Formats: sequence, structure tokens, C-alpha cells
Amino acid sequence: MAIQKSARIMFWAIADRNSTSFTVNLAQDGDTYWVGQSKAQGPGGRIMNWFAERPAAPKPVGAVVVTGATTVALDAATSILTVTVPLKAQNTRHEIVVDLVFP
Repeated sequence: MAIQKSARIMFWAIADRNSTSFTVNLAQDGDTYWVGQSKAQGPGGRIMNWFAERPAAPKPVGAVVVTGATTVALDAATSILTVTVPLKAQNTRHEIVVDLVFP
């Protein structure tokens, strides 16, 4: 088995008290997400859509939950993540961290 590369992203969702899943469109002109790392001071990352800024970049072939979600599934053909999260009270924020896996 070869080593696979990954990129860590983060995104947020606000709970509605009823839903336990949502989608994130990673494709060009899709949703934005945090790329990079979180730091107390100085630059460390930013909100962006990698594929909008780099349309020729390789697309991910898989996704793995790091924290904040129950499961994540990637449709590699459309670059859409389907995320399942625990049920939370209305207006509670979900903070989800995912590793995108590349060939």
C-alpha cells in the first residue's frame, strides 16, 4: 500500500435541532472552508475554496473525519462531501475537521 497524501480542512454548520446531515461542495465555485492550520498568532490558514483558486489541482479521492462529525463520505466524481453530525440544539455550532485524501 502506498502512502496517501492528505489535506486538512475545517468548516462550520449551525444546527437546526432537526437535521443530522448536510453537504459541502468542494468543487470549483462550491462552498468555502478553512484550509491550513489554526494558530494563536500570525498567519496559519484562511477561508477559501482550493479548487476555485486552483482548478487544475488534483481532486480528493476520499475523506476521513478528524473531529466534530459522526461520518463523512466523499462523492469523488462531484467533489461533494456528505457529513453526518450529532443532533444538537438549535443555533448550536458544529465545528468539523476533515482530512481530504489524495492519490
